[in-house]
Amino acid sequence: MHTPCSIIHNFLPSNVAEELLSELLGEATTFERQTFKMFDNVVQSPHSACFYVENLEERERQQTEYLYNGSFLTDIRQLTSQMRKVSGPIQKAVNDEVARRIREHYPGGKKLKYQSPNQWVPNAAFVNCYKGGSESVGYHCDQLTYLGPRAIIGSLSLGVAREFRVRKVVARDDSDEGGKPSARLDTERADAEGQIAIHLPHNSLLVMHAEMQEEWKHSIHPAPVIDPHPIAGNKRINSLTPGKVGCTFFQWAEFDDDGEPPWAKAKRSP
Repeated sequence: MHTPCSIIHNFLPSNVAEELLSELLGEATTFERQTFKMFDNVVQSPHSACFYVENLEERERQQTEYLYNGSFLTDIRQLTSQMRKVSGPIQKAVNDEVARRIREHYPGGKKLKYQSPNQWVPNAAFVNCYKGGSESVGYHCDQLTYLGPRAIIGSLSLGVAREFRVRKVVARDDSDEGGKPSARLDTERADAEGQIAIHLPHNSLLVMHAEMQEEWKHSIHPAPVIDPHPIAGNKRINSLTPGKVGCTFFQWAEFDDDGEPPWAKAKRSP
């Protein structure tokens, strides 16, 4: 079975990858664990993270206009010098992979309905830090509705290698008492639905294509044993970069075939 992912190993020159890793390890000492509401409970992320944007204006917008998991982000920083340095190569690689997937995997060699025809441009990054094999994240979809539908993500892994698992989203109608989903049932379904493991070593770029966030879920599985990295030790740094591909703001669940709300193109018209 094909997953909606592409992976490029040894993506950056080794010295560039090491410089970026060292810079982000320094940043990660002040990362926080995000809190979010799940049903009636406030829970804490199992790993630390921080959000990076291009400039101060975008930082202000992110802090006041967009919600992530039901709350505003407080720790938003500007992209670091090394992050800016690798932005161009990541942009080119992601666009090349998107073009290849359209050509080789999509019906008629055409983009998906609601997928933007525009070039993928990295404009922000979630940087996650996983310390040790026990820090993980369960099955989820990345909530990127402010980018519009069919969001594409470039994910760069640095440091300790970890296992990235994906599975197809399948409709369900059963749950535990009280109407809340069951962790046990979720695990059983993950096996029944055919979860697939993808090994993510240091300096690998994973591209999550247009159908990934709406049709699949993904996770970083706990690792009982890890091989220490010579620079990162027991840490994995993951820079998760969504691309700005046309839709400037998500407000209504109505889109044209290019994934834009009706008012967006009208706004650009003379």
